[in-house]
Amino acid sequence: MLSSTASFVLSCGWTGGITESRKGRYPLWPEWNEADVNAEKWDLTKPIKEKEKSIKSPNLILFEDPEGKIELPPSLKIYTWRRPHEFITEKLPVVIERETSFDLIAANEHIMASELMRWIISEIIMLWATCQDTKLNDKSLLESVGPPWKPWEHVYALCKAMKGHVALYNSYGKYVVRLYWMGCWRKITVDDTMPFDRNDNLLLPTTTCYGELWPMLLSKALIKIASIDMNMAGKKELGEFTVLHALTGWHPEIIPLR
Repeated sequence: MLSSTASFVLSCGWTGGITESRKGRYPLWPEWNEADVNAEKWDLTKPIKEKEKSIKSPNLILFEDPEGKIELPPSLKIYTWRRPHEFITEKLPVVIERETSFDLIAANEHIMASELMRWIISEIIMLWATCQDTKLNDKSLLESVGPPWKPWEHVYALCKAMKGHVALYNSYGKYVVRLYWMGCWRKITVDDTMPFDRNDNLLLPTTTCYGELWPMLLSKALIKIASIDMNMAGKKELGEFTVLHALTGWHPEIIPLR
């Protein structure tokens, strides 16, 4: 028991920093701390050398997740990775465009074969509907300040950590997501590279609002946690991981239906 615990701690790293998931299967994301988020460096942290300026490669000035690319279930075959400015060309991308409603079904039929994607989409929709129900929430508060939970408020960029914050599009490609894992809220850093298949279909959930990034960024962070418990060989993609727990800290009771 002690040896297995020690190997777990070593794979996480004593400092609590993020380790590369491909080298250690159990990265320990740091506990959520608003002061750390408020002090976050959202852009390039070091100046670009003159010789680098002449090289026309956007990778030199864009943030890349130190944990590497996320691992998707085998049912989703990744062909290429793109940044928002490469596939959202008609206007500037935004993290959140519409705060009153969203549609996570119409544009995502091609990824519904994945159990993980179905859980991400359905749990977000279910939680959103629950927080808008006037029988479960104060109607006057709903009308004045909106629902008590909003999925895009898990995402941070170019903003301070406070209630009602609005994350902004970061052209540098760095975002922070707040999720619950292993007993506390944690800070999970992601970049904005997005996976596409051979048919040019985005392999992450998206809304019908063209250029809206929050579902993709939130899903990337959720997938990081889910991948620890992902069964890459069996028919069932997930084990004990639940999206609802990561979004709220609640412990849902899973009741199999036969």
